[in-house]
Amino acid sequence: MLCKLCDSLNVTDLLKLARANSGKIFGSDDYLYFEHHKRYDGLVAAASSGCELCLVLQQHCEEEEIESFWRDDALTREQIFRTMEAEDQLKFVEGVRIGQFVLDGNLASETNFDIARGWMNTCILEHSKSKCPSFEDKLLPSRVISVGAKDTDPFLILTNGVKGKYIALSHCWGGQIDTSLTTSNLQSLQNKIKMSNLPANFRDAVLITRALRIEFLWIDSLCIIQDSKYDWEVESKNMGDVYRNCVLTIAAAAAAYKAADGILHNPTQRRHDTKPKLKLSKDSGPDDVVEIVGASRQQEDLQTLCSSGPLQSRAWTLQEKILSSRILWYGRRQIYWQCLCGYQSADGIPSSGRGLPESYFNYTAVTQKLIHSKSYSDGPNISKIELFDINCEYQTMIEDYSRRNLSYPSDKLPAFSGIAALIHKTLGGHYLAGIWSKFFRENLLWYKEVLKASHTKPYRAPSWSWAVTDERVPLDNFSKGTTIDNRLVSTPYDPVLVSHHVEPSGENPYGSVKYAHMIVDALTLKLFFVDRYRTRSN
Repeated sequence: MLCKLCDSLNVTDLLKLARANSGKIFGSDDYLYFEHHKRYDGLVAAASSGCELCLVLQQHCEEEEIESFWRDDALTREQIFRTMEAEDQLKFVEGVRIGQFVLDGNLASETNFDIARGWMNTCILEHSKSKCPSFEDKLLPSRVISVGAKDTDPFLILTNGVKGKYIALSHCWGGQIDTSLTTSNLQSLQNKIKMSNLPANFRDAVLITRALRIEFLWIDSLCIIQDSKYDWEVESKNMGDVYRNCVLTIAAAAAAYKAADGILHNPTQRRHDTKPKLKLSKDSGPDDVVEIVGASRQQEDLQTLCSSGPLQSRAWTLQEKILSSRILWYGRRQIYWQCLCGYQSADGIPSSGRGLPESYFNYTAVTQKLIHSKSYSDGPNISKIELFDINCEYQTMIEDYSRRNLSYPSDKLPAFSGIAALIHKTLGGHYLAGIWSKFFRENLLWYKEVLKASHTKPYRAPSWSWAVTDERVPLDNFSKGTTIDNRLVSTPYDPVLVSHHVEPSGENPYGSVKYAHMIVDALTLKLFFVDRYRTRSN
């Protein structure tokens, strides 16, 4: 049952209202409103009289803890922003899909595992092989975890150069992890890794890998010897291949900031006892309706997880995201899929709805033309224009990377080395502590957003490298958005890289630096130091 005001509502008119509102300040024209109950007590009275839609609105107001003095005032948009959503419908109105799938909030349910398996199989069987890699055995990392069957303990395997299929985990450590690989337990973990001793993130990653029917799992702290500097340097050098060659990466996008938070959340489910029906148009028949439920107080989408979630704050996860061809994202309310052909969400919201941030696709030249290109292993034939595009994306990556945090400041270059190693094969030239010799002029145009930003100690990079500071370092991308002629222009006064030398401090040629120098032949300008602000008069 609906009251007279609710019965006059329909999806088509609501859609027109939304479109009219999209280009205007809300409330600037009277037609941007639907006439409904003007006061809260009127809404409550209609709900008490049996109007199901008014009841949903009332329940939402109560959940949002609308202040009592507001309830005596007119009902305006400023007080109730989003109160309802269509559920489990596949209807289209004027080309816009209305509704979403019902979510199973238990992320460990067979329903959610079925969805994930479906996404993976669709990508493997149907997506363009020129974008998404084929489902074939790849060279396994030095060590992987055999997840085994249900109710068994996983164990560590030394792969010795064999091929196979594996999944990688991307997560936030958040401090000390009780169970990790060390020189003392290397042998015992090859016999058994007790599930009960693992932090929640790791246990859940094992369960997900089993559900996806993949035999092996790679987790950094269980596959790299944590108390061996040599092993860490060797394995960090190969990090790019670890994420590039895995079947997919599990992204613990809602596991706050520590491994103990877990991935497979099971939040309290909201009951939807009342599901009023809303007509698609004024003249709709009894079947042309959508069911309405109260909107969740905690809205979640992949855009939010990618732009402000825990993984966005960790430096290591940037290369894990960029180098992975497929990612299975685990939020708090639902799961998401992302590959080089697009993305999906369990609620079915399309890309025209709550989507990915535009910045997420900033690196298409690097990911699609370079890292995941089928011809990459042969050294793809990249044009000069494409090289400029790759460098432009590289500089955007540096800017993104500089915003992120490191538990160990000495990891500044190692945590970026996977990206550098894979780009280097195509870009050519020399990698100079974060600077490409072919684009040294552009790469040197970084600066600090703060007035004072000291170089980090102990030494990890030369003064001319962006890796010398922990501050955010924007770069002037002069080649970005300009014409081809402007990007390729050169003059007799261009600086010339005369000589250079970089001495790595360990086994990773793209990692920490022991010593470096660069000699550049260029014009200079005289700088004047002004110790205080002076007006024109003095």
